[in-house]
Amino acid sequence: MVTAKLFSAFVAIASLVDCGVNAFDDNAARSKAVYQVVTDRFALTDASASPTCDTEDRVYCGGTWKGTEEKLDYIKGMGFDTVWISPIVQNINTTKNKLGEAYHGYWTQNIDVLNSHFGTESDLKSLVTTAHSKDMYIMVDVVSMMCLSRLI
Repeated sequence: MVTAKLFSAFVAIASLVDCGVNAFDDNAARSKAVYQVVTDRFALTDASASPTCDTEDRVYCGGTWKGTEEKLDYIKGMGFDTVWISPIVQNINTTKNKLGEAYHGYWTQNIDVLNSHFGTESDLKSLVTTAHSKDMYIMVDVVSMMCLSRLI
């Protein structure tokens, strides 16, 4: 039962990107050069600079999917063909506490809603479409254990 619900959740996330889902088999995955980014820390929407907040504060710094899209040529120029982004789903929206905010994307609250701190559904689709146009892939981090209680 849980496995079927998890699979449905993954399909629902994949369906957000209306340009097709390309999955790797084991052999294809081994040949990919993967560049991992923490979306919030990587690139601002205007891509003119990296976020400049004090990371020790553990708060959102403003990195977005649009910013990542603007950096695809930079990433490809380093020899990478796959970008692994932070989890895309809505996270617990906390005020600052000793653990900070969920800028990393690993405190899943709702798997049916995107993390608005990273951008819109259109921004995510644009990132994927642009990556594919450059013969690149986007790999989405999925944290299934963090939302398991919702699925049972």
